[in-house]
Amino acid sequence: MNSLILTLDAGAGCCLPIAYQQLTQGALYAAWRGSYPQLHDEGFAGDGQTFRLFTFGPLEGRYRVQGNEITFTDLVRLEVRSPVEDLLYALGKSLTENSALRLGRCVLPLRDLYSEDHYWFAAPLPVRMVSPLTLHKSLPGGKTLFLRPDDDAFAAQLIANTAHKLAACRSTADPSVTLRPMGTRLPRKRVTQFKGIYLTGWDGNFLLDGDPETLCLLYQTGLGDRNSQGFGMFRMLL
Repeated sequence: MNSLILTLDAGAGCCLPIAYQQLTQGALYAAWRGSYPQLHDEGFAGDGQTFRLFTFGPLEGRYRVQGNEITFTDLVRLEVRSPVEDLLYALGKSLTENSALRLGRCVLPLRDLYSEDHYWFAAPLPVRMVSPLTLHKSLPGGKTLFLRPDDDAFAAQLIANTAHKLAACRSTADPSVTLRPMGTRLPRKRVTQFKGIYLTGWDGNFLLDGDPETLCLLYQTGLGDRNSQGFGMFRMLL
């Protein structure tokens, strides 16, 4: 199992801030508290970096936006992925026992729970970003530069990031992946916040190429940075 799909009931309306990824992440950590209490602080080490080795997408369903808030109604879908199967089993068990997921002030009853598994990925792979892809480079003075997909530094940073994830997963697969926009439409820039920090990411359709084992791991962990904050999830375009 590498993907867990939750169907939650937002009822007549669950009102959240536009940038609600922090609330989703907090709800997932709360669900793991009993089985993986160290996940938030320690995670999994990979060549000097630490990864939580999970990612999640946005809530999908009916919604309306007003000002800085988004209100979901009726049934909504949330997908969580990880290369660590036991993380997903533990999450499913916790959610089943509690029968709900709390997002901020909203308690969303759990209506359904199932898995979707993909283990083989033929390269090159056409993909669509479900949540923005973000990749950064640290600059002197503690500054952060968010890289564009057409920046030469982006390609090198993507390989380095992938190599660290493979190390955290104890995989010897080739980290040499490439990512390029599909067609003539350029990726769409997305600026959002997480814990008050502005982040730049990219939406759109891409062609992802590399070793099939590596592509499988990226499907499970997400592309680029901040995957456990709800960035970098993609779906295959079939």
